[in-house]
Amino acid sequence: MYKIILTLMLLIALTNSFSLARVESPLDLVNSGIELINQDKYDEAIVYFDKAIEVAPNYSDAWYNKGLVLFYKAQDEEAIKCFDKTLELDSRYTYAWNGKGLCLYYQSKYEEALKCFDKALEINQRYSYAWHNKGRTLQDQEKYEEALTCFDKAIELDPQYIYNWYYKGITLHKNGKFQDAIICFDRALELDPEYEDAKKAREDSLKIQQKSGKP
Repeated sequence: MYKIILTLMLLIALTNSFSLARVESPLDLVNSGIELINQDKYDEAIVYFDKAIEVAPNYSDAWYNKGLVLFYKAQDEEAIKCFDKTLELDSRYTYAWNGKGLCLYYQSKYEEALKCFDKALEINQRYSYAWHNKGRTLQDQEKYEEALTCFDKAIELDPQYIYNWYYKGITLHKNGKFQDAIICFDRALELDPEYEDAKKAREDSLKIQQKSGKP
């Protein structure tokens, strides 16, 4: 009888240990969510981030990645709430400052966006994406010289990022510097010869340059 009871207790203990082993940690949940983001399965990814937040409400990575998914889904206000929560937990979370800045940029709230990109750069001067995004924001404000400074810094940090060259070219084109713009579009096309936007932008700059005779 005692053997039967002990055997049953052992089986119960083993069953419980296997159940515990199957419980995913917040880190595991976030990593699973990130894998789903990479597969463009955003709704499924959010489920994992929500589970991670349920298990660990103060886990900043879970809040950040949930915000990132909501940004990809163009749910900017909800994304900002997640980025704000991330920053409440970790005020030096550079990616969250950048993410919030992008949400504000796409809402045309340029001054607020710039403050976020500046905050990210205050924390990490070598964060090339923040330089790039600041450059795009300044370009949309027609502050071309300031934008070019940002794109130059972004290129210095990441010369293989095709959009640095493309948007620098767009800024130069808008600023009437067509030959310099063509050089940037050529550099973008070296990185990706099939980049149609760069091809078209190059053609536009070349046509205007030839008509105006302006370099």
